[in-house]
Amino acid sequence: MTRKSPDAKSVFSEALDIETAEERAAYLDAACGDDQALRSKVEGLLKGYAKAGDFLQTGPFDSSLAPDNVPLSEKPGTVIGPL
Repeated sequence: MTRKSPDAKSVFSEALDIETAEERAAYLDAACGDDQALRSKVEGLLKGYAKAGDFLQTGPFDSSLAPDNVPLSEKPGTVIGPL
């Protein structure tokens, strides 16, 4: 019976929960084993996640960025443009 190797998404997800670089490296050693392609892919995902910062934690629109902080008048169901 062959053991199924882990996928990058699950290894990445687990690695995010590890706080120190040393513990994360040890986890990746164990999780990826000799699979350098998997290790490289997961490390790339981790670098991209770190580079994104809190960009991925916020919603798609920040109303504080609206011009002059004017509240939006559009609501769900509002028609914008010609009917």
